[in-house]
Amino acid sequence: MAPRTSSGKRRIPQNNHRGGGTTSRNRGGCTTSAIGTTSASQRRHHRNSISLDDDYYYREGDDDADVRTRVQLLGNALSDTLHHIRSKFSSLCFPAILSNLVAATNAPAAAKTILVGVAVAISVVLLAPTFETYVPPGGVLSMMTSLLLVPWGFYPSNENSDDDGIVGAALPHLTADGKFHGRYPNSILTLFYPLTLYRDVVLDQPVDPSDVPFYWHPHVSDEIAVKAVLRRCYDADIVELNTPEEISNAKDANLISKLADEGRLGGISSRVDMDDGGSTSLYNGQRRRPLIVASPHIREVAELFSVNNLGRTFSFYRHPVDYDLHPSILESTPPGSDTDNLMVRLLSNVRVGALGFKELGTAKQVIRQTTISGTRDMMAESLFRFGKYYGWVPVGGTGTREGIESDDDIARACIGNMTKDLSGEKYVDHDGPEWEAFYEANKLDCELYEVARSTWRAQIQTIVPLTLQKRRAGEGDDDEKDGEDDEGGGIEGA
Repeated sequence: MAPRTSSGKRRIPQNNHRGGGTTSRNRGGCTTSAIGTTSASQRRHHRNSISLDDDYYYREGDDDADVRTRVQLLGNALSDTLHHIRSKFSSLCFPAILSNLVAATNAPAAAKTILVGVAVAISVVLLAPTFETYVPPGGVLSMMTSLLLVPWGFYPSNENSDDDGIVGAALPHLTADGKFHGRYPNSILTLFYPLTLYRDVVLDQPVDPSDVPFYWHPHVSDEIAVKAVLRRCYDADIVELNTPEEISNAKDANLISKLADEGRLGGISSRVDMDDGGSTSLYNGQRRRPLIVASPHIREVAELFSVNNLGRTFSFYRHPVDYDLHPSILESTPPGSDTDNLMVRLLSNVRVGALGFKELGTAKQVIRQTTISGTRDMMAESLFRFGKYYGWVPVGGTGTREGIESDDDIARACIGNMTKDLSGEKYVDHDGPEWEAFYEANKLDCELYEVARSTWRAQIQTIVPLTLQKRRAGEGDDDEKDGEDDEGGGIEGA
């Protein structure tokens, strides 16, 4: 028996045979392979992650019941029936049987074999509707092909499968129309296209220079204050896309790809050396004069990004009683849309009808997974965190290892001066009838706000400076220097 892992599942032995574990034996001069002992569903247990462009995507173990464990015929359970039939077929040495038949009767044997195959195929098609069971991707045709070909040692290829036989819809992939779809787990709170074009701000670290910083500003007063800080304190180049028309034009012009070709994404990664007039790289991937895309439309802007240039979002969240929605959001709202729980409706893209667990969960997932969260009452601290996460060097900073503390002081002073006169959150009496009516109508948005605040607190530990991200990933300048020293020491010692 195969050894068990810590989770109690058997560890599947690995080999080079496509069918998994095999056992060869001789029966009457015919070497056979006991195929089926390591199926595609078992091989799916072996890997817990997949890679797309070196990005890590978590995948749970595949515990789906397969054909051999859930077969029912007209409501009656037929446990292991198909598995039993297939194991019987696979244990036979069909090439030897066929060669004997052909030797005995020549052409008629081959013709009979073909007729038997056709009869089996027709039977499968006719009986398929009576089986209340899982049908593998590809439908009845795929099942029929497997039943006929696998016993002969042929394994039908699947263009939508990876090396472990996992079929396409479960994997991050590009469809024919160029849309990037992420990994779809069993959770109903999965993010679908186009939100799959936003990075996971926690798991996808360190920040890549090809990523596009995106400032989502659903509220006007936040937009004005934040853009002023970005320009004044970081000398940011902001691409403003405030209307659906502007976003559509940017998409038609392939804006992000053009910016990437011009080398404008990520900002400036070098500094001028005042001694010799040359330039050197900033410490641990830091950047000057970042390019930032800004818009009140989070779903529409997502379609501008691609697998080569994914979006990396930051935003500020407010309590529903303090909403200051951007006019473009209100103007682009479809006629007849409901007006309750506007933020949940916006993030879940459900503008009309009742909202429930799924819609709220999707909105929560957007906040927790795809955005660095900021709050109005902690705006200065939030903006400082954003800058450190992206590795932005403030105006007047050096971007060197020795200048980290002085750069932080410069950034904090600039941000503090720009935000000190801003009003805080709006508070209301939670005991009055007006509040009760408002809360009843906007209960989901109130809960979403609490999620945003808890996300802000959690990100104290997870949204760390780019310089630290680089060191954790072994990509820091110090790591490279240590490697060079080790290599040099080895040569010297030799």
